[in-house]
Amino acid sequence: RRPWGSKEGREENNNNNNNNNNNNNNNETEDTKPFLSREDIVSLKKELITFLLDGETVLTALKRLSGRAGVQKKSGQKQENGNANNERDMQKFNRLTECADSLLGVGVYNIYNDKKEKLIKEVSFVAPRPGIPKPVTYWEYQVTDGTSFGPYSSENMASWRNSGYFSGNSTVLVRKVNGHRS
Repeated sequence: RRPWGSKEGREENNNNNNNNNNNNNNNETEDTKPFLSREDIVSLKKELITFLLDGETVLTALKRLSGRAGVQKKSGQKQENGNANNERDMQKFNRLTECADSLLGVGVYNIYNDKKEKLIKEVSFVAPRPGIPKPVTYWEYQVTDGTSFGPYSSENMASWRNSGYFSGNSTVLVRKVNGHRS
């Protein structure tokens, strides 16, 4: 366990405060910042991969799709078939943009520049292996009167924080618990 006043605890607290200050500067608080689970992020990346060609980034795919969707046929080809292709490309363009913007909104800042192959590695690395349980991290928190609560999983703590607990007048000290006790 880390002591309540340990250097690591102070650094984590300072990092949390700095993150909150940065969010406030952007007129976006933790409460309004979109939340996507790890599974949601992986799912969006998998969907992005379906739109990308080998060696292509999201940005180059958007350029490719917008160019094809916006080009008017000058030759004698059937306009009806061209409009159907343009409509499909525009739908792909819009969905690709939605997925990438969702990922960007939760902090996946390189999403427009990462190549298809890198995204494939990321989603395959994250995929859980059958039969091997995911490690769970547990936390305790201490309120201002010194009373400690926990241990609670990271999932619970994140859920409570996203719901507005542990901020403002309800700020608490938090420490990681090495080994869960029942």
